[in-house]
Amino acid sequence: MAAIIVLEMRGFADLASQLARDLDIIGASPARVRAAMIQIVTDTIALCKQKSPFMKMLHLGGDSWYFTFEDIEPAIRFACLFLTRIIRLVNENGLFYLKPSLALNIGEPTFDGERFLDDISIKTYRAADSGYPFRLCVLGKAIDYASKINWVQFKPTPDSQPKELQCIDWQNSSPPIDNDAADFPMRLPTLLLDSEVIYSDSTNEAVANIIRQQERAQSVFAFGGPVPYDSPIYRNYIRSTIAVLKNNPACKWTVLSYLPQNDPLYTYTWLELCRRFSLMFSDRYAFACLIVPEGQLIPFSYHIYDETTVHIGLRSFSPQRGTPSMSSAIVFRNSRIASHFKEEFLEKWRQVGPLSPDAFTDIFQKLKDITPEIKKSALDAVDEMFED
Repeated sequence: MAAIIVLEMRGFADLASQLARDLDIIGASPARVRAAMIQIVTDTIALCKQKSPFMKMLHLGGDSWYFTFEDIEPAIRFACLFLTRIIRLVNENGLFYLKPSLALNIGEPTFDGERFLDDISIKTYRAADSGYPFRLCVLGKAIDYASKINWVQFKPTPDSQPKELQCIDWQNSSPPIDNDAADFPMRLPTLLLDSEVIYSDSTNEAVANIIRQQERAQSVFAFGGPVPYDSPIYRNYIRSTIAVLKNNPACKWTVLSYLPQNDPLYTYTWLELCRRFSLMFSDRYAFACLIVPEGQLIPFSYHIYDETTVHIGLRSFSPQRGTPSMSSAIVFRNSRIASHFKEEFLEKWRQVGPLSPDAFTDIFQKLKDITPEIKKSALDAVDEMFED
């Protein structure tokens, strides 16, 4: 039995005139606005058809489309792809006038040219025409068929809504499509629109932001390299870290550091400092590290606080030290951005593994130019940090 979808672009007939009002000077007539919308929808339909083909499509006037599919699963897959693509065009390109409403049913449609005559198609059209933007509603017997598809999820049905009409939770339904992420990427500009963003254009501001974030956090995931402990701003950062570890027993730290081979004093000092943290606060502080070969630069570091905030430190080369250091930073308050960074962090962590006594010995042996003088200087510096 065929599945049918009716797509209605809600409110567009009036909206096109409003968007074009008083814009004759640039040629933005209502007809041109409508034509642009039709082209966007047509291109999106063609893209989605590659993943989930339909048997027939009719364009019903300026803002309605009618589709028939061989079965209900490809119909739902097409609808999910279409809504996913449109919502990203809305967020990424600011096309907020695109407001698709979709209705799904099953039956054998009857046509007179480009008009459908059967009751099921008419009922489906009315549901789409009266539906809310970005809703995928399912009618009648199609509900039972859709509920048997294991990847389809329905939204809870309000008491005021008829039982013969339900909505698919298309944002949390995952159709099995190969390489879908490559065709429908979630781009960073989309995420930035929903984020609070803080810029720091100096090292002092960047480190000050780190201190503020970690002093209020309950969990910290940190990826970065050794800090110049003899710099006043970084000395304050280390003091803050020690204070948080001592005074906030609820805060848990997971630290993954890269250790440059060509910066022996700062590298060994940082390694010893983090090793002591992991021994003193073993139930709350986990540390792992990897050696960065001489000449290899890592352009950024990042911290994740409470799985909602990400601090990205941007690094530049310092001729005085011969190594890169943080020169500016960006902070994002967005749980989705934080989730992406945390996944990357945990993947690196699984590959490296936590620092054990044997691993510490192995790391120490791989570091270059750790003379007795450097080692003593580093150990004395760490002792002083805990005495501050």
